[in-house]
Amino acid sequence: MTPQELKVELDDFLGAVEGKLGREAVLYVPGDFLAAYREALPPRPLWRRSLFRPPRKNDWTLWQYHFAGQVDGVDGGVDLNVFNGDESEFAGLLSGSQPAE
Repeated sequence: MTPQELKVELDDFLGAVEGKLGREAVLYVPGDFLAAYREALPPRPLWRRSLFRPPRKNDWTLWQYHFAGQVDGVDGGVDLNVFNGDESEFAGLLSGSQPAE
């Protein structure tokens, strides 16, 4: 898919989803996808996946750094993530009031 084709599909998808939810989506993007399609992505918070080293730029809102972490009370591996901000910014993201990047 070309970046232009992705943009059309993504705009249609986000229009429907965000219209129903009444808030912007967070885009989960692995590095190879971001490298190929960055220019086609609308301005939204990015949930980056980089398992072996931190993202090189500060262009992320959430970062998945592990896929098999351990959490008390959960059997089996879980994704581990970190938020790029403080507690009030995280609350804003959860409520839908945090501006897009």
